[in-house]
Amino acid sequence: MLSAATRLHERVAAAGCSQVEVFCKRSRSRTTRLEGSPAVSPRDSPAGSPTGSRPVRHEANSAEQGWAVRAGGEPGSFFAAATGPPEAAPSDWPPASGGPLRLRSEEAGAGAAAAPRPRSLDEPLLGPGETSTLLETIRRELQREAPGARLVRCVVEDGAAECCLVSSELEVREWRLRTAALLVEAALGDLMSRLYVAAPFARELRAQAVARRVASSLLLDREAGRFDRDRCEVVLAPQVGGRLLSLLWRELGQLARQGALSGVDPCVTLLEDARLDSGPLRAAYDGEGRRCGRTVLVRDGVLLDAAAALWPAPVGDRSDPGFPAGWSQRPSWRQPPTFAPTHLCIAPAPRTAPAALVGSVVRGIYLVRIDHVAPIPPSGSDPRQPSHRLLASGYEIRRGRAVRPVRAVGLEIGLAQLLEAVRAVGRDLELVPARAGCFGAPTLLLERMPLG
Repeated sequence: MLSAATRLHERVAAAGCSQVEVFCKRSRSRTTRLEGSPAVSPRDSPAGSPTGSRPVRHEANSAEQGWAVRAGGEPGSFFAAATGPPEAAPSDWPPASGGPLRLRSEEAGAGAAAAPRPRSLDEPLLGPGETSTLLETIRRELQREAPGARLVRCVVEDGAAECCLVSSELEVREWRLRTAALLVEAALGDLMSRLYVAAPFARELRAQAVARRVASSLLLDREAGRFDRDRCEVVLAPQVGGRLLSLLWRELGQLARQGALSGVDPCVTLLEDARLDSGPLRAAYDGEGRRCGRTVLVRDGVLLDAAAALWPAPVGDRSDPGFPAGWSQRPSWRQPPTFAPTHLCIAPAPRTAPAALVGSVVRGIYLVRIDHVAPIPPSGSDPRQPSHRLLASGYEIRRGRAVRPVRAVGLEIGLAQLLEAVRAVGRDLELVPARAGCFGAPTLLLERMPLG
């Protein structure tokens, strides 16, 4: 694949393009689906009939190969991509209707040395027997934790890929990827719950933990009441902190440029690490072939210069070569690279147990799920104003114990409010997959926050 990509690069360069990048990817995956009936309320089903049918299992193996070319220069550029080997690329290219193209160089990236390829990249995809065990464990644990609950749909995907990139500005790159994902949908009466998690390898997916979280979500919906306090301490579960980062991360650059972030507790360290061991997108190179490393944006509560380089955030494939390595994502060879972090997370505190954070709250709330998000239209140029309005669910805490589930907890928040409110972090880092990149946080203890 690499030799064919090199020849394609030479062919495009010979056509008069000063900037040429050829990206090739070959992937294989195994997907297993367990499909049940849609949710049916017991009161709506005929007397004596079951509320769900026996799940049907589907398995599929797939293999795919594709190539992509970005080429041009100062006057303009084009992007072309197609399925198949690079040898099958056409001899005629589309007109240079895109903007000027400046490919990234290694000097601009200032990345760390590429990580050695772990042996685990060579391990086989999840086998049918292992998949059956995973699905059965989820089904069994779900019914044990929430009697009467049914598995509506469960999808397990385990994939491996080989990539290569030939660029006018870089040495030849070759790297490999492994990613696995699990989607679980379950019902309890007419209530539905959905959870999506990812890991580098399917064998690292924790079936029991996933089933318990889905079951807890269903029981929370069935029993939750209203929360009547307008200000209190807030504990965020890791999945909530990660989701908030995925919504708010683009505000960081402007906060840094304007010096608008202050009073952040020393317990807060915000970093981007494409080579994070537990990261589903772990890679030696980013989507433009630059060596990935670790970029610290906030260290011990202090905003660093690297954060200021992230603003203004580029759109699509129009990016500045000065952005740090690891901030260029290529989910597919079908699209140009996009500006997004690989693994952006608040660093955990290795010695702080999550239970200790919950136990320190005299009266407050523990949020475990975001149910609704709405952007708040900006009222000016102040980057500190809240940018999103949330409705969340969780548990009321009294004297360090969860006493009852609550729902429809309103919160207006921006990145400045989130980072400045953190007073302690746990050790339980969890990464949440988003449309581009992954975002993570451990359990977070926030100071008294206004709630709606």
